[in-house]
This record gives sequence, structure tokens and C-alpha cells, in this order.
Amino acid sequence: MAETFRTAGVTESPGEFEIVRTDADRRYDVSDGLAATIGDGEWDGQLRLTDATEERATTARERLVGTT
Repeated sequence: MAETFRTAGVTESPGEFEIVRTDADRRYDVSDGLAATIGDGEWDGQLRLTDATEERATTARERLVGTT
């Protein structure tokens, strides 16, 4: 993933990219810190996605990882 981020230019211009959840039509900005961490190969594979309500967050987690 680090090479993909670097090749696509995410590490240089993270504000031009988004992480998109196709199951819920949700979009999340890519922060400078996330882009740098992934680009450096230091990312641990975890993302923190926020939703407006606990119910939506629980549903998203169930869809993404199959458990709450």
C-alpha cells in the first residue's frame, strides 16, 4: 500500500484524495499524518472512521470487520 500511495501522489498532496466506503456512500479525508505514515511504510493497517451516531458506527464496523 505504501508504494501505491507514493506512486499516486497521496503522500505529497493528501488533501486531493479521499478514502471512500462503497458500502455506505461515505467519504473521509486523507490527513497529512496518515499519508506520511503509509508512505513511510510505518502504517499499522488501522483506520479510525467517525460517524454521526453510535448506531451508524456500529453498523459500519459490522460491515467492515463482521463484529462489534
